Amino acid sequence: MESHEGWRIITATTVTIARALKHFGRTTEFTFLDRSARGLLLHVHVVPGAAKTGIAGIHDQRLKVRVHAPPAGGAANRELVRFLSELF
Repeated sequence: MESHEGWRIITATTVTIARALKHFGRTTEFTFLDRSARGLLLHVHVVPGAAKTGIAGIHDQRLKVRVHAPPAGGAANRELVRFLSELF
């Protein structure tokens, strides 16, 4: 891990998110990340039922993630956790 302005951020995850946001013409200002007493807090805006799962940009200072799974029976939540676990 590396220290950046008092934050402990996993380098590989930071690079992955930064590359995805660059695709959308965004800067790498991580307004969707907060350090908490329990670790790193990631604010996300989830869009279920997408054609494929992936980072879709920034929405209202949250990382916008589209997930392929439908919003029923917790499927979208499980898909989000699976996707994020690949990043982290």
